[in-house]
Amino acid sequence: MVSLESSVPSLSQPADLGEIRRRGRELFCLSFLALFLELMVIRWAPSVVRLIAYYANLLLISSFLGLGIGAIVGKTRRSLFGWFPALLLINILFMLIAHFVTMPSAASESRFYAPTPALVRYVCLVGIFVSNAIVFVPLGQRIGALFEALPALDAYSWDLGGSLVGTLCFGLFSLKYFSPTVGMGFVTLMVILLLPRRQWLWGIPLLGLSLAGVYFSVSPNAFWSPYYYITVAEQGSKQFVREPHPGLRTMDDPPMYNVRVNHYFLQYHGTFDPSRYSPQNRAEILSSRMQYDLPYAIAPAHRRVLVLGAGGGTDTQVAVLNGAEQVDAVEIDPMLVKISGKFNASGIYSNPKVRIHIGDARAFLRRSPGGYDMVLFGFLDSQALFSSMANIRLDGYIYTVQSMQSAFRLLNDNGVLSLSFMAGHDWLARKLVRMVALATGQMPTIYESQGQVVICAFRGGHPDPPPRYGRFVRTDFPAGDNLSDAVAPTDDWPFLYLSSKTIPADY
Repeated sequence: MVSLESSVPSLSQPADLGEIRRRGRELFCLSFLALFLELMVIRWAPSVVRLIAYYANLLLISSFLGLGIGAIVGKTRRSLFGWFPALLLINILFMLIAHFVTMPSAASESRFYAPTPALVRYVCLVGIFVSNAIVFVPLGQRIGALFEALPALDAYSWDLGGSLVGTLCFGLFSLKYFSPTVGMGFVTLMVILLLPRRQWLWGIPLLGLSLAGVYFSVSPNAFWSPYYYITVAEQGSKQFVREPHPGLRTMDDPPMYNVRVNHYFLQYHGTFDPSRYSPQNRAEILSSRMQYDLPYAIAPAHRRVLVLGAGGGTDTQVAVLNGAEQVDAVEIDPMLVKISGKFNASGIYSNPKVRIHIGDARAFLRRSPGGYDMVLFGFLDSQALFSSMANIRLDGYIYTVQSMQSAFRLLNDNGVLSLSFMAGHDWLARKLVRMVALATGQMPTIYESQGQVVICAFRGGHPDPPPRYGRFVRTDFPAGDNLSDAVAPTDDWPFLYLSSKTIPADY
């Protein structure tokens, strides 16, 4: 432990070898701490402030901004590191307060569950950016001061080594067992060891409060996937659970489970087999299942089916219930498949007709030999960015013209490509239709109901689709409407959720 309250020896006044090594080890620990904490904040923040999932790259920028500002003032005599516990607590408290404020959405961009823009929401977003940046200033200053006190090559070696080890350790921690409480506890321990002893009296209580804030910010019954903070509750209940109802696979009238990511609904996990329900509940199940049955009602054949974005297994189970003999189910999030294994009463992923593939849908499309009667795009409505270093969403390269072309090529001569989406905006529905039209060379068949669109493109001959299927009405675009005003997303511009080629106002 060392304090940089006093001036740091300059390079013209070299310290002895033991002092150089001691400072090098301290620089290693600080670089490790900076990278570990930065990744912790990026991972944890969306579980507290729901729409930070759409701004993870801004947290990355603010973290590096704070480190850079700290390094610039690193030559000053007065150390700021003693302020770190207080600044960390302020940042966490601000996050907890902002939990009750829904983050904004620009008018030109579609975000799930996002309200119209408002000044207070933008103020909160800027406040999160600033408070997060300030946390990293003391770390950056102390790292900068140590750079001044060490030979340049030694300083870069220790700094790079600490950064790499911090990144690798967090990656392993996040992959094997992520817990924000455990992660923040580790950060707290490192800061205590780096703080001068005379600052323990007030630093340790502040760090303890920060740790408590992180602990109470998330549910102990939550699941952490590589992409989301996930909670599960029985439909109609607000109590989060980690275990399903006993006898779920065999009981009559099994419950549906509501799966949420970052506090908002993502999908249901449960069986849609009407034989599992009593007559009074059967009609409701069949009505809910209608949106999944529609493609099979108009497809000439569906013996082999590919489901992209399989999630909890609803699309996969409906394919089997409609007579599919082989279903390839592709899902990028392994935790959703594990949760389905627990909470889906059908146990669909254990069905011998189903082959589950954990991975990216585009990668699967590239290596698949094809031969499908139907390629079905489920609800790949991602609610997170592809990474903290991008402003492309997780499903960005799924909804492109090239992706649709790859899927269409996998169909048999009389196969069907089907895409279902909760569009919400007219311009978003038009973009989806234009994307499929450009990829397949035909105007697809479109059904609409309450903001949801089902888009089907046929390869080869097929019967004339009915004008209505339950609550879904077949929509024909006016004659001469070529959708030229709708900008279809491509691999060169994979932004389905932007209305046009623009930069959202909030950015």
